[in-house]
Amino acid sequence: MTITNKLVQEKVSIPVKKNWVNDENSLSSRPNQIHVRLFADGVELTDVYVKATDNWEYTFTNLPKYNGLDEIKYTIKEDAIAGYKTKITDGAQGYEITNSFEPVIPPPPNVPPTNDKPTPKTPPKTPNTGDIANTMIYISMMFMSLAAIILIVVRLKITHMNRR
Repeated sequence: MTITNKLVQEKVSIPVKKNWVNDENSLSSRPNQIHVRLFADGVELTDVYVKATDNWEYTFTNLPKYNGLDEIKYTIKEDAIAGYKTKITDGAQGYEITNSFEPVIPPPPNVPPTNDKPTPKTPPKTPNTGDIANTMIYISMMFMSLAAIILIVVRLKITHMNRR
């Protein structure tokens, strides 16, 4: 008698539902499809295009629940959609992707600011002519002249005192 054990892997399904928040597409800004990527423990496993014709719903099916003894953590990401902010929620019924319309506001045109007050005029800056260096020379010469005068006066007094 032969006994054969066969491991039956438990399977799971991951439903994805898309919600739009943008005033019922009044600006016709919605794409016709979105690109959703499925990750198993952080590694991309597969991807799918969820379409408006499918009522913005898709279910990833026949996915293994375990990798060995560890339960696999499945996550999804949606490729960015211009003009929309994406929020992904993991609920008991699967993933819900909500895109909120955020219109792109163009920057204001370059208009120079208007001032009611006249701007005060600043006096023109005088050029650097090196006047400070000349001033230092004049001060040095003045001290040397003063020292020479003191020396002459002292010598005259000494000479005058020696003659007496």
